[in-house]
This record gives sequence, structure tokens and C-alpha cells, in this order.
Amino acid sequence: MAQKRQIHFSAYLVGTGIHVASWRLPGATRNASIDLEFYKQLAQTAERGKFDIALIADSLAVNEDSHPNILNRFEPTTLLAALAGATSKIGLVATASTTYHEPYNLARLFASVDHISNGRAGWNMVTTGDATGETGGNFSRQSHVEHDERYRQAEEFIDVVQGLWDSWEDDAFVQDKESGVFFDSQKWHRLNYQGEYYSVQGPLNIGRSRQGQPVIVQAGASEPGQRLAAQGNVIDNRTASRAILKDDRADPKRKSDLARAVRPAGGRRKPRAGRHARASGGRAGEMIHARGGRRVYVRGADPPARSGGLRRQGRPHPAGAGLVSARLRGRYAARSPGTAKACQSLCGRAGIARKCKIMRREAEGGQ
Repeated sequence: MAQKRQIHFSAYLVGTGIHVASWRLPGATRNASIDLEFYKQLAQTAERGKFDIALIADSLAVNEDSHPNILNRFEPTTLLAALAGATSKIGLVATASTTYHEPYNLARLFASVDHISNGRAGWNMVTTGDATGETGGNFSRQSHVEHDERYRQAEEFIDVVQGLWDSWEDDAFVQDKESGVFFDSQKWHRLNYQGEYYSVQGPLNIGRSRQGQPVIVQAGASEPGQRLAAQGNVIDNRTASRAILKDDRADPKRKSDLARAVRPAGGRRKPRAGRHARASGGRAGEMIHARGGRRVYVRGADPPARSGGLRRQGRPHPAGAGLVSARLRGRYAARSPGTAKACQSLCGRAGIARKCKIMRREAEGGQ
């Protein structure tokens, strides 16, 4: 009998929303990105809606062109700990960078949140794309690390983190009051990792959580990213998901690292027999989960939303059209019909068509 398949949903929580002008809507919560009660309501709503994950993104540098909802916001793992007390079932995932953290500190942070949430924590593993070009300056560095090197470093980083999470076996802390034995010395393990980028002794000063280790989420769009995502549990990227399918269709005999990767059945890892072993390949159990992305705009009570689910709205608030136009100019700068059509709709509706460079270029024949 074929196994029953289910759709898994995750909610990306970022202040008043992903639209750059969402904060200007009349009903928008002021200072939403640093309003704990607001985030609690979002997480609780997602939980009632049977979502699997509430995900908190992050950035390590901002400038005057940054999205309004990331200019003034919580550090993700701190927020996760607070949301753990306001929810009981939904998975809680926070973003953290392998390039700008130390493995021991990060392993301890997420292991702690995993205990606080009773085994519901996850780490959205990123290497940091440095959208502002200024991230290195916040960490006493002259420049940002090159793409391929970031991913080589990240492969070591995740090996160290997973090894530290396996410092203690599940039943290591016996806490026998009569004998005075607090832990079984046969069930704790030093890591003693020596690599190109990291040298970490261990053990971690916190035991394994109810789920064994926090779930690892990774975008995995590029080829190095796909190899890295194979060491995790969830692919958080529509492009990466398509890349797997395209790779397998092109050559059915050649399966990508990401497509081969599996996680243990039940989601609970056991201590690894060979420490530092890569997580891709050779694991028996459930296939890795791939999560694509969709943007949904929900209209308010007037007119009422259609019954049967969320309704996608193509009309963003006009207050943000100028910002959208600027982002289309700067980020995409492409002469694609889709970009021009989007700009025509947004900028024309907001009455700023004359100021929009994309629309002017189209009127001049695409020059």
C-alpha cells in the first residue's frame, strides 16, 4: 500500500510582512518587528492553522536601502525562546550564519532553544550572502568571504555542530542520588575535531533534547548549497527543489547529493558511529523535505475573502509602489516583459509612472 503523502506548510514571519510598504497600511502594527506580543499572535495563528514551521530570518548588516522590517528587529534565537513559551506544537526555526558564528556557540544556542521548546527547534543554516556589501565590517573583517569558500567552511561547521550535539547520549545523565553518580562516563564523548577551519574539543555543556538534535533547514540553490543541504533535514528554497528535479530528469542514473539525502525515521538522530561523517548518503529512513515558497496577499473584510482558502491579491498598497519600482530597478534591472509589466501595474496605479525608469525605458523602445 502506498504511503500517504502530506503537504507541509511553513510561515515566514517578518514584522508586518514581506511587502516593503506593509508598515504603512492603516491597520499595521507599529514597531511590529520588535513587538513580542505581535509575534506570539503570528506564531499562534500559524499553529492553529496546522502549519509545521514558523521561520524567523535574519541579516547581519543593514543600510539606508534595507527593507523596513529588518531595520529594527529581534535577534532570531532570542525570539524563538520567547515563542516556545507561547506555542506547544509548531516547529520554531531561526536563521544563523556559519560564516559569522563559532560552531560551539551556535550549537549551544540551538540546543538550549530545543530544550526550552521541548524538541521543536530548528536551525535555518545560511552562509550569509552579504546583500549590503557591509557585513564584514560588523565583524572586524576587511571583506566578505568568497562564495565557494563559505560553503567549504560551512561543511566543516555543520560537522562540528552535529558532533557537539552528539556529545551526550540520550540517557547519559543518570542522576542517581543514592550512589552520587550524576552522569554515566561511558555515555559522554569529546569531539576533538581538527579541520581546515575549526579545531573544537568539546563536549557541549548541554545534553540531547527530546528530538535528539534540532532540525536543520538550508536553501541549497547552488551546487555547493545542494551538497550542504544534503546534511540537513529541510530544503527551504523553490529553486533548489526544482534543481533536484531537473538534475534527475536530465540523467536518471545521476542522483544529486540533495536527492539522495535522507533523515532518520521519526526525525530523531542517534549518536553517529563515526564522528565527522557527512550526513549525505547512507542514512536509512525518511526522505529529506523540500519546501517551496509562495507569496500570499490577503484582502481584509471589504470585500470578504473567498471561502475555501487564502486569496492571492495582485494589488499591493499604493504607498509601496515607489519602493517596489526602486527595487525592480536596482535588483533586477532586466529588460524582461515580466518586470516591465509589474512596474507598469504598480507605478501606474500609484501615479508615479513618469518617475519610473523602467517604464520610461519601455516607452523609449527598451533602450
